[in-house]
Amino acid sequence: MGHLPHELQFILFWVVIGLLVLLVLRVVLWALRRRQTKSSSVTPAPEEPRFRHISEIELPIGKPDDFDFYTSQRTPLSENIDQTYLSQITTVEQDHQVTLPVISSFNQKLTNLNIDSNKIIEAIPELTYIGDPILRTKATSVSLEEAIEVGNKLIEVLAKYRELTGLGVGLAAPQIGSSANVFVTLKDGVPKLFINPQIIHSSEDKNMYKECCLSSGHLWCDVSRSKSITLSYTDQSGEQVTEEYDSFWARLIQHEYDHLQGIVNVDKATAGTIDYRFGNPKEQTLRE
Repeated sequence: MGHLPHELQFILFWVVIGLLVLLVLRVVLWALRRRQTKSSSVTPAPEEPRFRHISEIELPIGKPDDFDFYTSQRTPLSENIDQTYLSQITTVEQDHQVTLPVISSFNQKLTNLNIDSNKIIEAIPELTYIGDPILRTKATSVSLEEAIEVGNKLIEVLAKYRELTGLGVGLAAPQIGSSANVFVTLKDGVPKLFINPQIIHSSEDKNMYKECCLSSGHLWCDVSRSKSITLSYTDQSGEQVTEEYDSFWARLIQHEYDHLQGIVNVDKATAGTIDYRFGNPKEQTLRE
């Protein structure tokens, strides 16, 4: 280097500096690319399970113009309802001691299935009906994650049913074919999730109400239930809660809780009151 002219030495010096700078830049770029590749290959953490609000559910069904849920006079779900409740003229079911009403011209009605009910079956195939063994199976305890998954499905099905019929304020897991110990209610548009519930107190005072059930099709009946209850359950946040309910909401909780015990409303019907649901359920009131 000492024998080279100063001008050439100067040029070589800056060439070496430039090469070193390029080498450093290449190393930096390689490191950045490696970091980006590594970060993009990391699987994102799964979202925490969340109980959805009913407004988040898409409802593509739409209410048919010819659908009249209240005034239908045709036979209700006769191929899906347990024949124990419909095929006999007058009988008492020994397991539950439920006296059935006289059902005249049943065979004739059987040939004219209820069109509205069939629309429900087609639109909401998840619903189970009396005769399905799941409705006679006691529910089993579940984890919070599983409960939220089932609860979201329950609210989705309930929302579809409400869009189609304008009815429905509660639904239990067995009614969609699940054995999870879970049910939901809907009050003022706000869904509530009850996980592994237990009724720890029921009042001796009772009232009467003509109950419907999504799993009983077009049947309803008078059922006597406690006026007030105390319920212990796990909520959608995983917290243990104890609450008191009275009036209609006490009845609703008892109705849904029964589903988790393998019991449907017609099992508790007052003798002789099981009948076709020809009236408007919204017009029913609690009676002493």
